[in-house]
Amino acid sequence: MLNDLTTKMSRRAGLAAMLSLLGLAAVDVEANHKHKGRRRKHRNQAPGSSNDYCYSYEPYANLSYCDLNGANLKGLNLTHAIMERTLLYRANLASTNLSYAFAVSADFSSANLTDVNLTGATLVGSRLDYAHLNRADLSRADLGSATLMFTDLTDANLTGARNLTTNSLYLTGTIFCRTTMPDGTINNANCR
Repeated sequence: MLNDLTTKMSRRAGLAAMLSLLGLAAVDVEANHKHKGRRRKHRNQAPGSSNDYCYSYEPYANLSYCDLNGANLKGLNLTHAIMERTLLYRANLASTNLSYAFAVSADFSSANLTDVNLTGATLVGSRLDYAHLNRADLSRADLGSATLMFTDLTDANLTGARNLTTNSLYLTGTIFCRTTMPDGTINNANCR
């Protein structure tokens, strides 16, 4: 055991000496290893992946499996973002451009999606329960199996939206007020 320890130490010393000759600073491998050991992966993070990409807020960003609960993403341009199983509970996405985003099984529960652009977005299996989608543009969005319970769709545009379920379970308490439906009709069923 002592012999193994001596070998490891001599390898490190040799590496440090070589780096020194090249004018490079030696890195404290043990300190970096300990720091990485404390990094906690989120329970919904994809196996074997790093979550550093969860802070890349730009068009075509891959935010899959990220925990962005409560995040302030107001006014960002996230066109074509990939957001599979992304957690956005109570996130502020007001005036954000999410056109053509791929948000399959994402959780937008209680999120502020006021004035959001979701044109052509894929929201299959996503949770939009209790979300505020006032003046949101969901034209040509795919809403297959998405839940919209108690969601506020006041002044929202759903023109050409696909697979909007008519199952009352998925639309329980949904507010339709001056809402443009997929067929172009105006729904005022729950105006207050």
